[in-house]
Amino acid sequence: MTKLLSLQGAMLVLGLALSGCELGEVPQGQKVDVEEGPCGRAMFVVSIDQDYASTSVSVVGWDGEVKSAGMLSSGSETSGLSVTLSGDVVAPTERFGLGKILLIDRYPASVLTVLDPARAKVESQINVQTGNYPLNPRDALLAREDALYVSRYNRNPDAGQEPFDEGSDVLVVALSTGEPIGRVDLTAAMAGAPSGFLPRPDRMVLRGGLVYVLLGVYSTDFKSTHDARLAVVDPARDEVVGSFVLDGARGCSGLAASADGSRIAVSCSGNFGGSSKPDTTGAGVFVLDRAADGSLSEKLRIPAASFGDEPLSFSLAFGSNDVVIASTFGALDELTGETERDDRLVEIDLATTSVRELLRSTGEPFTIGDIRCGEACGVCFVADAGLGGLQMLSLDETGHVKSAELVPVDDGTGLPPRYIGAY
Repeated sequence: MTKLLSLQGAMLVLGLALSGCELGEVPQGQKVDVEEGPCGRAMFVVSIDQDYASTSVSVVGWDGEVKSAGMLSSGSETSGLSVTLSGDVVAPTERFGLGKILLIDRYPASVLTVLDPARAKVESQINVQTGNYPLNPRDALLAREDALYVSRYNRNPDAGQEPFDEGSDVLVVALSTGEPIGRVDLTAAMAGAPSGFLPRPDRMVLRGGLVYVLLGVYSTDFKSTHDARLAVVDPARDEVVGSFVLDGARGCSGLAASADGSRIAVSCSGNFGGSSKPDTTGAGVFVLDRAADGSLSEKLRIPAASFGDEPLSFSLAFGSNDVVIASTFGALDELTGETERDDRLVEIDLATTSVRELLRSTGEPFTIGDIRCGEACGVCFVADAGLGGLQMLSLDETGHVKSAELVPVDDGTGLPPRYIGAY
């Protein structure tokens, strides 16, 4: 087991985080105008406080340079926000492109925010609610040139009051107007599932002209889960054209696709059943091969036993076609609140199915966040809320991690980084 984080880096970020907490007023970040590169323009980092009440957005280059700290925050007054950012803001799984940053304000806001980093201004905010029930958007991507897809996790128990208000679906939004223009009904992908289970669509990726939507498949009360599955959607028709069942997979929320689109990986935590500690039966990493026609087949599955019987987290990424970077959830003692187990960041060699530990959380669990790789740039980044920065992982020519460096992200408020997006 190799722990790549240096003590010097940990001390450095601790000092920066403490000095940031003393600044008080949130600084307005710098404008950022970056040219398109092999991995896009840049990344953006979503930092959220421990109580999930405040959010800050910073821009970081693929070389690790912090280009603008605190460009947008819940306290911004001159950025163009009409709906204040809550503390449940995440980054899309896929790079949004178009030179803009896309933010997803999940529950209960149900708002997408489009931020222009070149002007450090909000361009638009899009309400994806429809109806009076919080539908909890989980992910968003540019499915075609003129339309956004938004996965909505919850089902509206009082649907039919206005167009497209059903939920547990994919909402289609016109990019030019921000208005909903349709929905993708995921019922066809649920064939064979027991009655009483909802699709619960989560992360999405676009490869080969098709959108792959991860379905968590939970009961209405979330106490039971069934086989997770992937719905295959044709964005030209806004219809499900195929599906793949992950037999035995439970509690699946992590989704990634290799850069060339030939492989898709899913991470699963197991069945929580109303508890904070899941039954890890059905947890692990599932790797699928994607054929030229878009169909899927299971390549391999790496069960929780390979990770010390620890539940997999909600994020993973490909370092190359044969390497996946993933993380496991730590645990707190339910009586004392003390750390019982650390989060772990791991590297999975798909050719050998071997698992290598890269680093652990510091101080408390649930602080290793989003993982984002730029295969073309030979680097992966991991949000490290415990140390107040990003772990920058340099990759060798095969996609394996060869070194790590901590990049402090000080937005002036001390908010810890949790999610990483790209544009």
